[in-house]
Amino acid sequence: MFLLAIFLFLLVYCGMCFFFGYMGWKWLKHSFLFRHKKTYILVILVLSLSIFVGYSTSSAILQTIGYYWLTLTGYGLILMPIAILLFFLFKKKGIRVIGFGVLLVYILILGFGTYYAWSPVERTYEVSINKNSDRDDLKILMASDFHLGSIVGENHLKRFVHLVEETRPDIVLIPGDLIDDHIEPFLKEKMGKTMMEIKAPLGVYATLGNHDYYGNDDEKIVEEMEKLGIEVLTDEVTMNDSEMENFYNFYLL
Repeated sequence: MFLLAIFLFLLVYCGMCFFFGYMGWKWLKHSFLFRHKKTYILVILVLSLSIFVGYSTSSAILQTIGYYWLTLTGYGLILMPIAILLFFLFKKKGIRVIGFGVLLVYILILGFGTYYAWSPVERTYEVSINKNSDRDDLKILMASDFHLGSIVGENHLKRFVHLVEETRPDIVLIPGDLIDDHIEPFLKEKMGKTMMEIKAPLGVYATLGNHDYYGNDDEKIVEEMEKLGIEVLTDEVTMNDSEMENFYNFYLL
């Protein structure tokens, strides 16, 4: 079953890359009389393989290129059929303009996507619970999808530590995707020293996400987080044994 899933993934991925590359070639050829077919094919092959080579060599540059390429081909499944439809609606005219329109949409998608990827959004919610307690409020700071690894690293983590120090929450929750597939870059760059600075009176708790399992490093991740004072819950329940004054204990699921 696993091999079948891998085969189907590669089949779909190769189909996406071929479709995107073919459409790009048609646009360049008809719009600019582009004739360097071998060079173009080589570029498409390099871009298509960059994500796999990047992960096998732990190259942040190739991984970044690979992620952008996945974005291009993925959105191409939506944008290319629309471009084809417009091409026929305009009676096979205006291919150059349509191509530039698609290119503009890609620039907007990649531009905004890149900006928001490196500019996490902070939101504040107030939730009222009808529960007897001598404490007026409980401040919870929750952040997910760190994806710490070759691309997202120490600087991104330091920003979160600064946020914790600034907001001074009672408890910190990290629900999933601490690591981006493999824990090796996290250990190599010694990000644990910064991670250890995440502290809260009621503790720091985490759960594993899908990317924490992809590299088969889930046990190592749990072990490392426990060393750093972060309790990782994996299909379990724990009671927060609070020593804070005027505060009732509670369960975390």
